[in-house]
Amino acid sequence: MVERVKSFLCDRFESIKVIVHLRPQVDLAVSLASTGARGGTRINAAWFAPDPEQEYYFNYNLSVGWWENVFGENAVTIVPFKRKPNLVKMLIDELSIEDSSMTPVERKNEALDWRSIALSNALALYNPSRDFNEVFIDDWPFRERLEIGLELAQRFQS
Repeated sequence: MVERVKSFLCDRFESIKVIVHLRPQVDLAVSLASTGARGGTRINAAWFAPDPEQEYYFNYNLSVGWWENVFGENAVTIVPFKRKPNLVKMLIDELSIEDSSMTPVERKNEALDWRSIALSNALALYNPSRDFNEVFIDDWPFRERLEIGLELAQRFQS
């Protein structure tokens, strides 16, 4: 797929800079849990079990390597999510875009409170056909982020 991206872009641009926006794997896993809950997926300990088919998703050496192998190491810039969480703002600054007349980008896919995830699990268990867009999960209060424990966090980070 990375080679397809390059073949599409190289005919249109003289130079290409690849920006890889990486967040700590444990934060990514918790974020995916919120996304899954929004879609009606039950989030439990088994959901966090390592999946060899998704290794690329959490193995940054592997995924960054694909981009570097295709575009070259010098074309790839890694941007840590913790330092630059707002990628849109970073790109506006990087490209020197005048943004004073632009409408700010609304943040989507914010983390869910662990209680919201638990309620989502109950809804999914007892009513699996429910359309989760009807339950307004993003309107539920956020007080505490889902925590997955040190052992599981270390497994994702490794």
